[in-house]
Amino acid sequence: MKIERPDYYSKFTCTADKCGDTCCRGWEVDIDDDANEYYQLAPGEFAKEVRASIREEETEDGHARFFPLTADGNCPFLDRTGLCRIILQMGEGALCTTCREYPRYYIEAGDYSQQDLSLSCPAVAEIFFAEDGPISYTLTEDEGAEDTLSEDEKQRLQMILAARDQKVKDIQSKPFAWELAAPRRRAAAGAFAAALGTDSGAAGEVDVALLSALQRCEPIGAGWSEQLSMLQQLIQDESHLDTLTGEFIACAGEKAQGWFRRLQVYFFWRYSIDEWFEERETAEVLCRRSLRAVFLLCLLRFETKGQFDAKDMADIAHSYSREIEHDEKNLEIMKGAS
Repeated sequence: MKIERPDYYSKFTCTADKCGDTCCRGWEVDIDDDANEYYQLAPGEFAKEVRASIREEETEDGHARFFPLTADGNCPFLDRTGLCRIILQMGEGALCTTCREYPRYYIEAGDYSQQDLSLSCPAVAEIFFAEDGPISYTLTEDEGAEDTLSEDEKQRLQMILAARDQKVKDIQSKPFAWELAAPRRRAAAGAFAAALGTDSGAAGEVDVALLSALQRCEPIGAGWSEQLSMLQQLIQDESHLDTLTGEFIACAGEKAQGWFRRLQVYFFWRYSIDEWFEERETAEVLCRRSLRAVFLLCLLRFETKGQFDAKDMADIAHSYSREIEHDEKNLEIMKGAS
């Protein structure tokens, strides 16, 4: 099995109770079969509490088990200090797959495994935007099990990965073009709209279409709907938006160019492989929409603070990722497929 990871992958360490936006809040935790079997057989009073907290329901994909959130939106096993009671009482090995692996993710196709970290984790976002230079990727091999592919399938997978790698190389060979996230001139806006597969020509029309897509997404975090309301007000005044854009770019400078280039690479590298499973190209649309959405959110932060730094960039990218990347329906909307 060939395993490919970005250079920041090994730098992640969970900050646990020091986390400013814990993953134990806002998301229901799916329980895989192995974890459920362990919980059902585990002895002791705490194991009884765990079993009593499990809920089951029928879904389109079959039978699902999960820990429902408490009234205040937390996992029932998040304690007052911000730590996981399952880890404290039963050990880290008792965690279900979702909790044990997050924010890591793995996508396997044939003899290839793509592994990365999600920006929805604040600690990952801080690591990611602590640098503004190019991202490097490391390819290693191990003896893990792999799917058997036909020669045609192998060739198709290789073509997808080669096209992805060439695109990433091209992106990182030059400074980030602000027009990719801030299409202020009509010509740039038209090109931006064409990349998204829409007929909108003016920058304002592109932003209205983008905001409509964001509003159709299921909100996850507290305050997201308010952020979208503020975005709606921002894009209604095109003159102010244009002025603010120029001020932000002048203030943020080359570092922000580096941050947005890294963000562009993150989305394109992560989602290009979806073409293997979906048999359609959606990475470019998702990447363009995400860059513009994050840029607009950056403008809101800049307008409020009058300045902008790496912590702001990490916080905004983390919030956007949390809202979009862990909900399949939200991802489909941002890919332009729904």
